[in-house]
Amino acid sequence: MSTETRLGFIGLSAGAGGYGSGGSWASKSHLPYLQSDRNAGKYKVTALQNSSKKSAETAASKFGFTDVACYDNAQDIANSDVDVVAVSVNVPSHYDAVMPALKAGKDIFVEWPLARNLADAEEMTQLAREKGVRTLVGLQARQNSSVVAVKKLLDSGDLGEVLGTTMHGYGLIFGAVNPKSFAYGFPRENGANLLTIPCGHAIDAMCYVLGEMDYVSATLANRRPKFQVADGEGKIIGEDTKTAHDYVAFTGTLQKSGGVVSVIYEGGQNPSGGPGFFWQINGTKGAVVLEGAVGHLQMYQPKVKFAKAGEEAKDLDVKWVGDDFGYAVGEAWNAFAGKGDGHVTTFEDALLRHKMIEAIYKSNESGKREIPPAFNALLWHGNTITISAEEYIIPGHHPLAHLAPILLLLALDMRNYNHPKTYIFIEGPVLQTVAPLPLHTVFFVLVLVPKLHSNQAEPSLFTLISFQTVRTTDAPVLKREQLLSQAVALLAIPFHG
Repeated sequence: MSTETRLGFIGLSAGAGGYGSGGSWASKSHLPYLQSDRNAGKYKVTALQNSSKKSAETAASKFGFTDVACYDNAQDIANSDVDVVAVSVNVPSHYDAVMPALKAGKDIFVEWPLARNLADAEEMTQLAREKGVRTLVGLQARQNSSVVAVKKLLDSGDLGEVLGTTMHGYGLIFGAVNPKSFAYGFPRENGANLLTIPCGHAIDAMCYVLGEMDYVSATLANRRPKFQVADGEGKIIGEDTKTAHDYVAFTGTLQKSGGVVSVIYEGGQNPSGGPGFFWQINGTKGAVVLEGAVGHLQMYQPKVKFAKAGEEAKDLDVKWVGDDFGYAVGEAWNAFAGKGDGHVTTFEDALLRHKMIEAIYKSNESGKREIPPAFNALLWHGNTITISAEEYIIPGHHPLAHLAPILLLLALDMRNYNHPKTYIFIEGPVLQTVAPLPLHTVFFVLVLVPKLHSNQAEPSLFTLISFQTVRTTDAPVLKREQLLSQAVALLAIPFHG
């Protein structure tokens, strides 16, 4: 009996993709992984859904899939005998493709952006929570080998405290000429634009490496509201207009280090012929630079140089995969299968990024600094840590489980602070989250539980403030039962579940 996960794919078509360059995105990224040895024993495509049944059948024949069911609508593939539904269609179509699968209780993959706007992303994420399904979002810049290497460098401490970071990218889209096949991205309200796609992927990688920002102060502009349109062969066929921005600029500071952030993304290509992507991170012990030809970090791998303080920059040891679009995507799929060293980026992660983008839009409109609701999840004031609240209550789970999101935030952040006595004040309802819990929260569970269950008037380590839940799968996991048994055994405390 096969142990492969049955995968139903929406949008794996044999036709031209959104940029008119040799096939759909799914056929250039997911397909190479799914048909490679890296996928051995993990996933099997058993269903396809495209705009028509004939289109799905054409794709099945072209890509060599046998014994696959073909559909022309999202409801039918959601009701089919698949374990996971993968959605790789134009952003404005995400909601209609995703919701039937979520309602059917299917685990799901969705390309980034998760949705065309924050409201849709929140609704999809909430339904995924209620259904208890596993989610994966195509923010695969986190799997880019160069990004992985830089994150390891920072985590090692070799860069020291982060003083600041500068990123400048060119997004190819929204230059002087744009492909007709990308017309769905011209209206800002469709959510497929310079800010959400190339810049969105890049700033997600930035926050994955450096942590979230305290605030954003943004300026956006639509400098080319009218432009030429080309067909799939690059021939100019007319003109069109857009409301989406082609210049993105914002600044702010990092929560963890207080480092200054400066990000600029422009439409088209670098007119000087220089690099299309540049990202520098300066620390107290040195600097690291990522530089590449194209500002799509989710697709193209930049080269990396590291300069220790007072020394010349040298190439960082990075696994080089070049422009293999299937590599980072495959790392995400492997991680979703519990294999490899990749990172599972969930709907929760995507929602956080959508809130960041919404804050950028709001800051541009208001002319003021904006602090997104999810950004102030972890703010220090003297020796008190404030963790903001968002409802995420799942009844029926073990009382210890509510600590996981708090502990995770603390585990990720305490490395950067040296408060000998930090107080957290408990306020509001007890929140609970689902298992499995990240392994690196165990230490904080073991430390905090006796303090929270003690009768001391003033706990010596922590006092708890209202908080927000944040889920992650960026670590090995430990089932709830294992966690509790270890906590009880190691602490030798009475527990009444």
